[in-house]
Amino acid sequence: MKISVFILIIIFLSIFLVRRKKKEFYKKDDEKTLEYYSYNSKINSWNPHLKFWYSMVLIVLGIILSNIYISISIVFICGFIIIFLGKISLKKYIDFFKVPIIFLLISVAVININFSKNITGFYYFNIGDLYIYTTDENIKKSCILFWRALSGVSSMYMLALSTPLNEIIYVMKKVRTPKIIIELMYLVYRFIFIMRDSYKSMRKSIESRLGFRDYRISLLSFGKIISNILIVSLRKSNFFYDSMESRCYRGEIIFFIKEKRINKKVIIGMGLSIIYLIVLYIFIK
Repeated sequence: MKISVFILIIIFLSIFLVRRKKKEFYKKDDEKTLEYYSYNSKINSWNPHLKFWYSMVLIVLGIILSNIYISISIVFICGFIIIFLGKISLKKYIDFFKVPIIFLLISVAVININFSKNITGFYYFNIGDLYIYTTDENIKKSCILFWRALSGVSSMYMLALSTPLNEIIYVMKKVRTPKIIIELMYLVYRFIFIMRDSYKSMRKSIESRLGFRDYRISLLSFGKIISNILIVSLRKSNFFYDSMESRCYRGEIIFFIKEKRINKKVIIGMGLSIIYLIVLYIFIK
């Protein structure tokens, strides 16, 4: 039953996103990627090893401690680092959370929604002979799950918005991550942007021909984009591989990394934040 509810919610959101009012296609596209912000972040000069392991520690603490106050604290700590130290605007930072929060809200709804033919739980309403209900235990579990997942997302955004991918790969090489995993991660990352650019160019082309003027035409146009994007992306991926071979690619991707000094103030700040989380957990346990 929960699976069917999940599918219905997905369908509803898809219809909503298709039918929402579109921006004018000729407006200037000022959308910037994670990579742009990682290179322009004010904390880009921090040592990548510190940022990588600090984000991993925050993720582990959020999962192991499994406390809503710890998770909220991690979200605010990461937000402080990115907004006040990294100098990324609050609006843009919130924009990055739109998709994860929608997904989390759907998950929370699925956890809380239950069906019964009898009156069950404290919170319920009926549709005919069917009762839709939830319980205090489900609400508590869903809140913990929401904030724990959000703390993990915040930790990963803190790393992604301040550390370019080549530096993350450099750190992964240092901890002896298998080469195949590293190269697949990099190629998939690049391929996502290839598909994204293909989608944007197709969408603008269809918008210029009024391909989203109503709901029925929007669905047809969306189907055409999906059917064409795979073919175009595969063609561009072949060009991408050819360009790698022309630059002496022989089965291993080599990155140039500029060494960055370890700042003692950064280490102290990271250490104090971790101690704060542990002390907070001890006091509220």
